[in-house]
Amino acid sequence: MGRLRLAVELGQGSSGGVPLRDLTELLPDDAPRSEAEVGEWILHNLPSTVIANGRAYPTSVVPGSERPDAEARPEGYLQRAREFFSPWMQDPRSEVRCAAVTGSVAYGSAVVSDDLDLLVCTARGAVWVFLARAFLAVRRRPRAGASGEPSRWCFNFVTDDRTLVEEYLRARGLLYAREALMARVVLGEDFYRGLLGACPWMASEAPRLYRRWARDGFPPQPRSYPASWPTRLTNLALYLLLAPYLQLVGLRRNHRLRREGRPAQEFRTITRLGRLFYQSRRFDDLERRYREVSVTEGR
Repeated sequence: MGRLRLAVELGQGSSGGVPLRDLTELLPDDAPRSEAEVGEWILHNLPSTVIANGRAYPTSVVPGSERPDAEARPEGYLQRAREFFSPWMQDPRSEVRCAAVTGSVAYGSAVVSDDLDLLVCTARGAVWVFLARAFLAVRRRPRAGASGEPSRWCFNFVTDDRTLVEEYLRARGLLYAREALMARVVLGEDFYRGLLGACPWMASEAPRLYRRWARDGFPPQPRSYPASWPTRLTNLALYLLLAPYLQLVGLRRNHRLRREGRPAQEFRTITRLGRLFYQSRRFDDLERRYREVSVTEGR
């Protein structure tokens, strides 16, 4: 009950509603399995919600009033992500080991103003080489909103393979499990599937979501490997150049958000040689709220 209430409340800001199928897959195995049962529970316990078209909507939204392209938008953004990463897919010496779309696009509920959130894992010593290439590639793309372009390309979690494995192996609760298991991989699926296979704690948090990935078995856990020495030296130079710049950009954006009365959207910019991570105040709040309905956090 706590998971359903939280997931529906957090989805109230989306004009596209929350798919009942996704809500059922957040539940433990002994909870209701059918969308009809979940929808009935929501109607009885959350009077500010209406059920229509297989989704839960806030009463302030008229179901069906969203833009005609609303349902196709997430798939369109995913296609843009595949196109973006095609140079890395075609390069046999690519420094990227996997890339996935996360956030609202992965959940299938993206609106026009949403960012395209990305998780990227590189070989050890290549995070900042990738970021430099990615930032240049984004600048060459059409302007935001043109031809189905997302409002912003957000590389909010870029890490090397050793750091990502360490992050995933540690039990972090339902929020992290949901983000990881709902990710849509656009490059390096075997790497990502092997990583999930080494994380049985996620099966304890979201067994139904985990079985999506486990249905065909898991590859072996991926091993970390270093980039070439020239790449690693270039990576160090780019880190010394880009990390301070991104910290300054973050400070400037946070100042503007405070001035515009949007402090909840402020974020921290975490830069290390092996990672770039943006964490918003909203994510911190979600982490606290999800902790109440998690079963593995801290183990």
